[in-house]
Amino acid sequence: MYSSTHLTQPVTKKVLFKGELFTGQDLNTYFGGIGQGVRPIGNLGGTVIDAEPISASGGWFAFTLGPWDKWSLNAGLGIDDVDSDDVNPGDRTRNRSIFGNALYAINRQPLAWTYPTGRRITAAWEIPMTYGCEPRSSTSSEHRQ
Repeated sequence: MYSSTHLTQPVTKKVLFKGELFTGQDLNTYFGGIGQGVRPIGNLGGTVIDAEPISASGGWFAFTLGPWDKWSLNAGLGIDDVDSDDVNPGDRTRNRSIFGNALYAINRQPLAWTYPTGRRITAAWEIPMTYGCEPRSSTSSEHRQ
């Protein structure tokens, strides 16, 4: 189960706000839950008998500055908070990160392809240059203190 909401809102002609909030269970497929989708329950000769989904909530936001010619800048932060009751003691329960990047657009006009089925696909090419600080994760014992 997964639920999210997205927002993209121009602030000025050169500033754009983007963000997402999410909540759900077994979010490993969506890179949520800090890489923890389920908690194994029981073990019979090395085989997991059952698993319980791990709940998580979080989100991210970013400001985009630009474009200036073909350049744009992004800066933001994100958090992923796992329900500490769903994980084993010592497992990760919170992840926070700060990020920034610069994008250089090789072309401003999207390229387009039309398949025989009539489906049209467009693509704009950008070269990302990214800097992010080391994510800080907390374990369930640190989070409960």
